[in-house]
Order: sequence, then structure tokens, then C-alpha cells
Amino acid sequence: MAKVVTVTEIKEGTVTLSDLCKINALLDMQSDVQRYYLDHPKKKGADAPWT
Repeated sequence: MAKVVTVTEIKEGTVTLSDLCKINALLDMQSDVQRYYLDHPKKKGADAPWT
């Protein structure tokens, strides 16, 4: 769904199980960051997105 790898790459062994685990963790982290910014919108006048 995220179009990071293809099924063919997995079947051919181009992408390993370890690679898939890392990709999954990164996609989870990306989702968590997006959710955080949806739940904590940037305040007016704030320079940094985490303030």
C-alpha cells in the first residue's frame, strides 16, 4: 500500500525479512508522527513544530 517494495522483490529475495521489519517500523513511526501533528497543531507564532 505504501509502494515501498513489490511482491516480486520479496519473492526474488531482493528484499529480506529484516528489510521488511525495518520498513514496517519506519512506516509505523511515520504514522505516529503524522498522528501527533494532527493531535497537536502548531501554535500561531511558534517557530518549531514541537512547541
